[in-house]
Amino acid sequence: MPWKSKRVRVEQGLYKTGDVYWACATPPGTRQPEWRKLGAVGIQEGRRRRDEFAYKLKAGELPGSLAPVTLRQLAEEWFTYLDALVAAGEMRPRTVEAYRNGIRLHVVPRLGGRKVASIGPEDLVAWHEAQRRSAAAAWSIHGRWVAFRSLLGYAARTGRIAANPADLLLRRERPKLGRPKNRFLTSAEIEGLISNARGLAALTVPLLLFTGLRVSEVLGLTWCDVDFERQMIRVRCQMSRRGNERVALKSDSARREVILMDEVAHCLRKARLAAPFSADDDLVVANGLGKTLGYGKLRNAFAAARDAAGVEDVTPHTCRHTFASILIDLGCDVEFVSQQLGHRSTKTTWDTYVHLFRAQEQAEAARRDLDAAFGRMLRAVDDSSPRSR
Repeated sequence: MPWKSKRVRVEQGLYKTGDVYWACATPPGTRQPEWRKLGAVGIQEGRRRRDEFAYKLKAGELPGSLAPVTLRQLAEEWFTYLDALVAAGEMRPRTVEAYRNGIRLHVVPRLGGRKVASIGPEDLVAWHEAQRRSAAAAWSIHGRWVAFRSLLGYAARTGRIAANPADLLLRRERPKLGRPKNRFLTSAEIEGLISNARGLAALTVPLLLFTGLRVSEVLGLTWCDVDFERQMIRVRCQMSRRGNERVALKSDSARREVILMDEVAHCLRKARLAAPFSADDDLVVANGLGKTLGYGKLRNAFAAARDAAGVEDVTPHTCRHTFASILIDLGCDVEFVSQQLGHRSTKTTWDTYVHLFRAQEQAEAARRDLDAAFGRMLRAVDDSSPRSR
């Protein structure tokens, strides 16, 4: 058997035996390198042929490699994979829906026609810049980025690309989480919203305002969850995003008992007496057939009350923030507020409402200090006035 010359490494991906250059590259999703004879050429031509070979191998244009796909095609494949995870109970439907909306509305229109293998870090930076120019909130952009990065991670896992280009971005180039700007209703706005609530909203608006329940939790309430004797609402389930079944809550901490003020309890009693379906296992917020109204109808009823009241920039979730602000204003501590809202930890509550807690603490401290410094003066004047004699 004739002796075989050993390939000598010239530089990354380029080797030589005698006068003949060879290219070496590893296809995406494998560990076995591929070799290509480039011929007896000069080093510049050898480099050009090496780069061409590596690009085609990465793009799936060579025999034995996976067929190249566009980002749009890969996204639809990924959605099918995520739906299977939902069916297996490994992902929440709302998370998948958020991913689907983020990709279809904010990634595919810009990059959907591109081959996945052709998308690099610079494309991601340009996408981020376009998102920022659209004036979208930082936390909205970050949510879309999480979906985009996960999609590219799936591409790497399935061998469509060698590595996730999102991992190559510098820290400053990655979308920051930011903070949503929480809106709190004033007493006048609360009164206006309640006084303009009609029909369905006459029940749901007080529930949202004075229990802090999420919309999914309000829709998932049954009459057995309302404890009129103890003045509590037991939050045990939520309505699925599709609105066709009650499902488990998003976390163990979401299972909780929420205080029920007298007037809200009165509204619930009246609603139960008037409801055609009022058994313990019937839904509190239901249509004439006892089925869920769904998210759309609840939001439409809320919007009608909001518009009639002339209150701007308010959603049902604003009521949740408002309930938290009411509790803080009443002097409730962070642990109680966290428990009422069903947060995973008090840190979440503190990070969200820290300015309110600090304002309450500072107001109380200022009142004490003012009284200590000047209260005696007012008391002395009051004691010496003719009215006190």
